[in-house]
Amino acid sequence: MFYKDERMAVLIDGVNFHNAARAHDIQVDYRKLRSEFAGRGKLVRCFYYAVEKHDAEEVPIRRLLDYLDYNGFTIKTDVARHDDPSAFRRAKSCLLMELAMDAVSLIDRVDHFIIMCGDREILPLVAMLKRAGTRVSICATRQGADGGTISDELRRAADNFIELGDLAGVISRQDMAA
Repeated sequence: MFYKDERMAVLIDGVNFHNAARAHDIQVDYRKLRSEFAGRGKLVRCFYYAVEKHDAEEVPIRRLLDYLDYNGFTIKTDVARHDDPSAFRRAKSCLLMELAMDAVSLIDRVDHFIIMCGDREILPLVAMLKRAGTRVSICATRQGADGGTISDELRRAADNFIELGDLAGVISRQDMAA
């Protein structure tokens, strides 16, 4: 449930969101995604959190981040080294911490947070945001592929759960629709 006069922020865990979109075979048009939520209320900010490979020549992620940057998203990245097997998980954990810090910094300016992440690790953040009087919607998927499913506890903790598959018709790229 959304209210036209509420101030909103969208926070996207890029890795989790990408896996969830892939589980639904969705090629996301991020401009449409941003417009969809801007149409539901007063959009204050859109964040996108991404893990980059150490060799920075990973062209697809770099192109996506540049596109998002030009289209009104605030980009937050961390770098994972190829030669360290735990680097990816560590970088993702740092980004989830940054997501939490960004949410806390916006608490006085946002009425409703839309968090696109199904990871159980953000449960304390959801609880804290709700205690502060903000509403929290979680956008993720119940359909599992590659860890893209939502934690049941997280779904229950949120004020609203948005099944990513239900947004497919609104946020999919036209050139990919069949």
